[in-house]
Amino acid sequence: METPKYLSADDWGAPITYTWEPDKQVLLADKAPRNLQKSIAALSLRASMVVAIGCAEWVTERLRGRSQDRSADWYIEAMWAATINSKYVRTYRASPPDDDGDPVTGPLAGIQYELDAAISKCRTNHPERANAVARVGTVARYTLHETGHFDTWLRDVLLRFGTSFPYDAQALPGEFVPRKFLDPDVHIDTASVPRLLDEQLRDIDYKDNPFLKSPAELLAEGFEGEPYRFLR
Repeated sequence: METPKYLSADDWGAPITYTWEPDKQVLLADKAPRNLQKSIAALSLRASMVVAIGCAEWVTERLRGRSQDRSADWYIEAMWAATINSKYVRTYRASPPDDDGDPVTGPLAGIQYELDAAISKCRTNHPERANAVARVGTVARYTLHETGHFDTWLRDVLLRFGTSFPYDAQALPGEFVPRKFLDPDVHIDTASVPRLLDEQLRDIDYKDNPFLKSPAELLAEGFEGEPYRFLR
């Protein structure tokens, strides 16, 4: 998928200075701030999913080109499809490589585990939904060379989503939230949602993605409409 401009940072190529050991994401995630969890709890289930996936993308972009493994990119892309229609997804279970403590493959594996848990809890409205999403953000922040840009972005997203996509127990899982709305320069306009969702689906490369079904598979299963399009 196209890289959003807010993820285009000058310091992505900065040397890795953080340390990592197997399953370090568990220790990091346990430190998810309470105020962050409170802000996420105020969001709809769909908005919470979008925040979790958006945070995970900071890790894959920070470590872009440092690993040959594509599982994190594939998993994130599949979850973007899932925010629109769960039928696109072959499996929600992440399958990262073993975490051997490497500072590149470790975070890429860890962020998949945390995102897997967050998506599951958002889909089921689990009581720990907010904590699970906040854990993704906490792990992502740890990998960054400079955190100010991430902090500003996340704060802006939570404020905008809290106004536009609040939690409503009578309207679960909430309105669709396009990936594009994570961009602070994009105005949240409900009239643009169908167009943005269609662009999002058309930007997904399902051909080599083991987490996604092909159009032929979807149609054979009785999928209604044209696969990987949002036409309304």
